[in-house]
Amino acid sequence: MHDTLTPMVEHRLELDITYSAASYVDVLETYSSHLALNPDTRRNLLGEIAACIDNNYGGSIVKRYLYTLSLAKRSG
Repeated sequence: MHDTLTPMVEHRLELDITYSAASYVDVLETYSSHLALNPDTRRNLLGEIAACIDNNYGGSIVKRYLYTLSLAKRSG
């Protein structure tokens, strides 16, 4: 006899987080794609991103995150 799964149920949560320029740069510094950059290149890129946020967006941005949880139970 083989186990089967009940129909999947999905739960979603959207969360908006406001970041200052400095706090967003802190987040970006954790991304592997940014860590892989040459240190001077990374510093220049993140500096430009921070300046853009400060100069064009009033010093902060909002980033939306989507969390998804999919559940199914084993039956049988």
